[in-house]
Amino acid sequence: MKCDKFTTPVKIEIPGIGTIESKDLLLKVEVDKVIAKLKAQLESEKASRYAEGVDAGMRERRLKRALWLARAERAADRARIFYFNDLKTILDIDGFSYDSKKKKGHKKLTARLWRIIWEKVERKCRAMAEEYK
Repeated sequence: MKCDKFTTPVKIEIPGIGTIESKDLLLKVEVDKVIAKLKAQLESEKASRYAEGVDAGMRERRLKRALWLARAERAADRARIFYFNDLKTILDIDGFSYDSKKKKGHKKLTARLWRIIWEKVERKCRAMAEEYK
């Protein structure tokens, strides 16, 4: 940091020794003023960073809550589908893996059991959404 603007040329006369002349002497008063100003700027910057962090955290919470609510709505839709298709026949639904060695498995359940599963998923998603309220 260049300190040219804070320097003060000083000429000191000491009896018996002579004169001391310095072109780049920093006065403590001036340095203390600069330090106080920099500390004030630092505090202001810390406060603004903290406020930005809080705002970002609140935005993040709102987004996560919206995501969990959207998942809950989708699960509720799935549960309604199986409610209106409440048959005693076994339904073969793709995409539910029960074996890690296979890419996709088949879970064969009745529509009533599928409805119960999706209702549980909906409840869990709504509970997670309440955590982000």
